Amino acid sequence: LFGPMGAGYAIQMFEDGTTPELKKYPNIKLLHKYTSHSDIASDGMKNAEDALVRFSNINVFAARNDGLALGGVRAVQSAGKGDKIKVYGAGATLMGMQAVYDGQMRYTTIKSQAKMAARALEFVDLLTQKKPIANKMALIPPVVVTKENVTMEKDPMFGGTFTAPEAFKPKK
Repeated sequence: LFGPMGAGYAIQMFEDGTTPELKKYPNIKLLHKYTSHSDIASDGMKNAEDALVRFSNINVFAARNDGLALGGVRAVQSAGKGDKIKVYGAGATLMGMQAVYDGQMRYTTIKSQAKMAARALEFVDLLTQKKPIANKMALIPPVVVTKENVTMEKDPMFGGTFTAPEAFKPKK
């Protein structure tokens, strides 16, 4: 469940990340890349419903973000296939984190703004000291959040501060 095609970073992530990774697994077949006008749950649900009708051999819905994934969750549950089809999201929205905690989504990812800011400040510090920057590209790997670690991963987006972040607090 890809979402809108206009986002350059999403296209790059798919073409430079997802596509090469899929080639490493010949037993995994991408049935279709669903695009839509937006990346909200209703579009994810509509596209997942279409896929469930078109394809009989779906094992996984991988979504570009939690909104699309949550739509996929609804479609899978409505089709009575919640125990057979896994749904993966990205972005660690509160609703996505709750869905992981509840076992509806297999995982989401935290793309920590705090870690990105810390890395940017390291660069600023080097620049103000007139020191060379060895590598001008600093990718911050996302943190995979699963049912096993959903209440343990800490980030300021869940509360707390930059230096003392809190963990996600699920609704019980």
